Amino acid sequence: MWCNVGFTNDITRIEDIKINGISIGDNLLDHFSKSELIQNKKLLEVDSVNRKLYYTSTIEKNSWYIFHYESNERVGMTEQPVYRIIGITSSLKHCKSDMWDFEDFNEKIDKCFNKLEMKELNNSLKGYFLNLNDWNKTSNASYHNFSLVFENDGCYSENAEISYSFNEHFSDTYWFSGINLTLHSLELEQILFDKNC
Repeated sequence: MWCNVGFTNDITRIEDIKINGISIGDNLLDHFSKSELIQNKKLLEVDSVNRKLYYTSTIEKNSWYIFHYESNERVGMTEQPVYRIIGITSSLKHCKSDMWDFEDFNEKIDKCFNKLEMKELNNSLKGYFLNLNDWNKTSNASYHNFSLVFENDGCYSENAEISYSFNEHFSDTYWFSGINLTLHSLELEQILFDKNC
């Protein structure tokens, strides 16, 4: 079973949402050191027309992150570099993969949400979480995707997303694979669309 739910609340910009204190538009160097970022750094896109360079960096520190960002860093520059974040994907360690009993599933999901530092989305998203008592237990796998769409230009859109998946291991035991959080700016969606499509 797959579920994709869109909703609205009083959040008006994707920049208003923070994942563990980090948001779209931040300078990534305010949150992590340059040495942490370059360990798993890859070139995402070269925009030669606008003279922009985009990268991705993967970091595992308290949580697992993939950051997409624009870097203004150039050889010989004297000013401080800025790594402007345009996308964040995070998988939270405190909601890691585990085997959960059927009776405890909803309670543990709720505890995961209470630990999230995404308070702007927590109350809205928790209301959409699956109630396993109503779930058709004949299905042995489920992926759930909850998204909030901000602006779009017809082809691309800014979005915030929380997803999780689980599958039935035994009759009343479920394998939970964790919660993933994603923030994608309109700018990143355009890059990914042009790159992959």
